[in-house]
Amino acid sequence: MIDFIQGDVIDIINNYVIINWHGLGFRIITNNLNLEKEKEYRFYLFEKVFDDKKIYYGFLQKEELSLFLKLMEIRGIGPSIAISLLSTYTLDQLYHYIYGSNIKALTKIKGISKVIALKIINHFTNQDEEFSQLYQILLPLGISNEHVNNYLITHDCSKYNIEELANKIIKAANK
Repeated sequence: MIDFIQGDVIDIINNYVIINWHGLGFRIITNNLNLEKEKEYRFYLFEKVFDDKKIYYGFLQKEELSLFLKLMEIRGIGPSIAISLLSTYTLDQLYHYIYGSNIKALTKIKGISKVIALKIINHFTNQDEEFSQLYQILLPLGISNEHVNNYLITHDCSKYNIEELANKIIKAANK
């Protein structure tokens, strides 16, 4: 498995880029097509393996890859829908729509019905009742929803109780 690839963007076509990596051209489906040709970028990768091919999904930020993977945990969401969400909305917008239960914004994406939108919202907001307590603790301290959401998505939080988790997020916010 490949974690990332770094190389020059040779071409930008539809929803993917071609990266020159030591003379090899890698096709990477990406959510960010506002790139410059002949400029070097690092893409964090998800590799989907089929019998006859490999497809790479690449993201400029680790947080985007983490959210992509978390979205694919939801039954009914595959790489195509997850990449469409991340191509249409920024991370901040997507968090805002998910945690704001904005079904209308989520269903604008092809392949996302109201049922799938509800699954997305429930997956992120109702995984654990304790997370709502976490927001109630941190928001009055001036720690944004975005910061809490980023932390929860990019860290393994299952081994901490709410108080420990709140302290870790506070420390991360003060860095």
